Order: sequence, then C-alpha cells, then structure tokens
Amino acid sequence: RPAAGRPTATRYRMPRIEGPQTMGRPTPPRTSDRRKRSNGREKSVGEYKLLPTDDFDLGLNKEENHAEEGADSDKKWLEQVYEHWAFSTFMNLLIVANSVVMGLETDLPTWDIWEPLEQAFLLVFVIELLMKIQVQGLQVVYVMDLEVNPDIYWNLFDFVVVTLGVFDTFLSLVCNISSGGMATMFRIIRLLRIIRLFRIFKFLKKLMLLAVGFVVAFQAVAWVTLLMSVVFYMCSIIMVRTCGRLPDSDPHAEFLHNEFSDIPTSMLTLFVLMSSPNLPRYIE
Repeated sequence: RPAAGRPTATRYRMPRIEGPQTMGRPTPPRTSDRRKRSNGREKSVGEYKLLPTDDFDLGLNKEENHAEEGADSDKKWLEQVYEHWAFSTFMNLLIVANSVVMGLETDLPTWDIWEPLEQAFLLVFVIELLMKIQVQGLQVVYVMDLEVNPDIYWNLFDFVVVTLGVFDTFLSLVCNISSGGMATMFRIIRLLRIIRLFRIFKFLKKLMLLAVGFVVAFQAVAWVTLLMSVVFYMCSIIMVRTCGRLPDSDPHAEFLHNEFSDIPTSMLTLFVLMSSPNLPRYIE
C-alpha cells in the first residue's frame, strides 16, 4: 500500500485483440508491403558498386603503386648521381679538358681527332642537361623567379651552350657549306663554342668569387670614371678659355691651340697628361 500523502501510479495496458484465425500467429504482411520491400531490394542491388577493397581493384592499385614506386626510385637514384660530388668533379675536369682541346685544335688544326672529341664532349653535356631537367623539372630553363629557381641564369647559359653545340653538329652533318654568307655564320657558330669555358666559373667557387669581385670593382671604376669626367670637363672649360684662345702674337699660340682648341680635345689632352704625363714637352 502506498504511504499516505503520495500519489499512486496507474499502469495502462493496451488490449490485445486476437481473432479466431490469427490466434497466436503473426499477421502476414499485405501485398502492397511485399511490393515495396521487393522494390527496395531491387533498387539496392541496381546501385551496387565495387568497393576499393575488392580483389580486382586492389590488383590494379598494387600495379599502379608498384609503377609509381619504381619511377620514384629511379628519380631518386638519378638525383643522387647528379648531386654527388664525384659527378661535379667529373664535369669540372671535363670542362677543363674541353678548354685544352680547343687550344690544341687551334694550334694543330690538321689533326683528325678533334672533331670526334668535340662530339664526345657535346654528348656528355647533353646528357648532363637532360639529367638536370629530369631531376629538377623543365622549370629550370623558363622560371625567372630567383626564389624558386636561383640558378636560372646559369641554367639558361647551359641550355644556350648545349643548343648551339647541337645546332652546330646538325649543320655540319646536313649542310656542306664552303663559302658564302652561310659559311660565315657557320664559322661564327663554331666559334661560340668557346663560351663553354665560362662554365668553369660555375663549378670553381674561387673563380666565381674573383669574378664577382671584378664586377664590384668595375662598378667602383665606373663611378670613378664619372667623377674624373666631370673634373676633366671643368678643367677643359678653363684651359680652352685661357690657353686655347691666345692671340697669334704669342710664341706658344700654335701649340696651345692644337692641344686646347675645344672641349673634347682639351679633355683628351688632360687625360693623356694624367695617365702618361710628358711634362718636358709642355715645359718647352
């Protein structure tokens, strides 16, 4: 019995109605419900797709992954070879040997060994350029952003040198030109092979440092030249007005007129006096 003052909870049960034919057995579904369920099963079967865990799809993924891993391993191996110190040393020695061969070819042009050697050097340079493009991508020759491609100028230089060498070889094999304007152009292209020697500055850091020092010194010399040009111009005005326009009665008028007749002549005279002074001539 509930305590006094507390409300009692009342439970309600739904009545179960059973007929004489469905007594104790579940009621079979209606025909409409059967059709809905069958349509749902057919729809789900029609929308069935192969999952990536199926054996066939896994086989394709394994083959693709194996091919990608093989390509990555080849690229890594090529990158290791290209960035190895032995490969850089070999290219340095090859550039020095190419410069020596060019000098010997100039002094001994009758020897027949020079042309095969030049073709061998060119072949190695072409292989090096292709390795660089394979390792670093084609952007090494056209991306002008120094942050992305800091060696863009050296890469363009290598590309131009190798392209000129290939073009030279193509002309020598296809065209047989002995005279005329095309022959002159052909000789100029062959002479441009000399610019290969500048590649030494790229690999030998000390020479590169000296080259940078010469460039900085040239800038300083340019400013000094501008300063001295202003000084020469000012002094030339004074010399032309004082010494270059003396009366003819003066015994030194002819000499001074020749040396300080106008501003350009006076500036040249002052420059000669500064660089290699010949004072006795002016004293006399």
